[in-house]
Amino acid sequence: IRTNCRFEGATGPGDGPLHIPESEVFSLFQTHRTSLIKWLTQNSVAANECMEAVKRVSSLSGHRRRPASAAGTVGTWCSLSGENFGRFVPTEERELIKRRM
Repeated sequence: IRTNCRFEGATGPGDGPLHIPESEVFSLFQTHRTSLIKWLTQNSVAANECMEAVKRVSSLSGHRRRPASAAGTVGTWCSLSGENFGRFVPTEERELIKRRM
């Protein structure tokens, strides 16, 4: 992955908060989607940690590693089924999301 290190006043495809063009993130994800879904499904405890880290980093609310003050506060995640297979959501939001579909 190529990263864009121009931060202030830069304009271009990699100037989002993560400084990686969205098209590269999408391409990378699509390349590894099947193996990621398989791993996340088979490793639920580690998957919960991963999904929480993704949420922190992508929302710019924290770093990949959770702070020591948050020890033991990992949410649980699950995959939706049907045509939304592979879409992971917080477990407590699952029924609400399924009703909206």
